[in-house]
Amino acid sequence: MRPLCALGLAVVLVLSPSLVAQQSPATPVAQAPQALGVIQAALSALAGPTVAVPASILASGTYTRTSDGTTESYPVQIKALGLTNFRWDTGGPQGTATVIVAGLSGWFQGPSSSRALALGETFGRGIEVFPLLLLSKWLNTAGVGMTWVGPDTVSGQSVNHVTILPPATASAGEPQQLAQCELYVNPQTGVPVRIRVYQHPIDRRASVPLDLDFTDYQAVSGLLFPMAISFSIAGQPMSEIHLQSIALNASVSASDFTWSGQ
Repeated sequence: MRPLCALGLAVVLVLSPSLVAQQSPATPVAQAPQALGVIQAALSALAGPTVAVPASILASGTYTRTSDGTTESYPVQIKALGLTNFRWDTGGPQGTATVIVAGLSGWFQGPSSSRALALGETFGRGIEVFPLLLLSKWLNTAGVGMTWVGPDTVSGQSVNHVTILPPATASAGEPQQLAQCELYVNPQTGVPVRIRVYQHPIDRRASVPLDLDFTDYQAVSGLLFPMAISFSIAGQPMSEIHLQSIALNASVSASDFTWSGQ
């Protein structure tokens, strides 16, 4: 089953292809009115009452990762086409590394190697990196469950916590928690603060949280986008993106989301 949050901020940081949350619903989950209200208010906060979702996005900035006590920063360009096609081109000392998420498939292509990505290896590289697109998809996908968890805290900040569950398409006994996603929203501004899924390198029953945290929201053609996005595993910061520019409805070709190794 494809994770509804859609899918590692950098391929080198991914632990495994299995996404999992803490609980599994036994039956299809309805949209709790309070949870639905939080998500509708969040989308309105990002896009205004008309909710004009851009057809394409072209963003650029700096990608910084920390590994073994060493911090490295590289230029990054992000392309999005619709709600299913995403491409990241990250510069590096050996050349450009590209990650493509297109529909249900993902690929990594580096200067000296390339390979297909497992579903869990793309968290932070797909629709979830742009909350406006993700919220719009949730609200326009039939059968998506929304559960109100209640007030919570993220980094000392009071938030509203909602659980998102996928449409009930799994066969009997199949773990639906593979696609569960946690959303944390600032109750004052309405903007998403964090998106969380769960993962473990070997045993999904012992999963750990993978978080995308959003800060520095700025208006782009009347829509709000986080210009700072950080990625952490089990509370340990791993990498972050600082965007310097975002162009909406930019000229983006469908061929940009085709892997040359196909």
